[in-house]
Amino acid sequence: MIQEKHTYDDYGTDYPNSRKVYIPGSRPDIRVPMREIRLSETRKADGTVEENPELLVYDTSGPMTDPNFELNLEKGLPRLREPWIDERGDTETCEARGYQPGDDGQGQDAARIPFAGAQKTVRRARPGANVSQMHYARKGIITPEMIEVVGGVKSILFGDEGSQPLVAGPPPGSIEQAYRSPLEQ
Repeated sequence: MIQEKHTYDDYGTDYPNSRKVYIPGSRPDIRVPMREIRLSETRKADGTVEENPELLVYDTSGPMTDPNFELNLEKGLPRLREPWIDERGDTETCEARGYQPGDDGQGQDAARIPFAGAQKTVRRARPGANVSQMHYARKGIITPEMIEVVGGVKSILFGDEGSQPLVAGPPPGSIEQAYRSPLEQ
């Protein structure tokens, strides 16, 4: 269920004893980023030692903490959401205005053109469209971006049908019945 294991030092000393992992979302193109934290063992009063299971937490650190991510400053970040945005059909591409002196906040770097090799098109809403996540939610439209966050976190807390939750939590059914995402109402 979780990607191939790697060491617990994938981001140096910034996140000690942890590694970035992904759990699959409800669609093949959704991977929910998590940080798997290795906990120290518990030494009991009787002298025995008990191993503690890893703790999974939602990881908002972005791609730089993924040891498999290769940074290319000329290309920028991968356009992971592009297929999701295309599916909705409420945006159009337009030519980017390009870099202008002053974009660096100081107007001193006229010779520097960042992301020179990057795709030069950007997106905008089609006339009369509103493309914010809040707009979609108010209309009852559940986007893949919402699924990635809400659906992923719900499966982490409560497990999927026929599976155990990935993290320790309350007994099955104790609060799951009371939990309802705003997107499910």
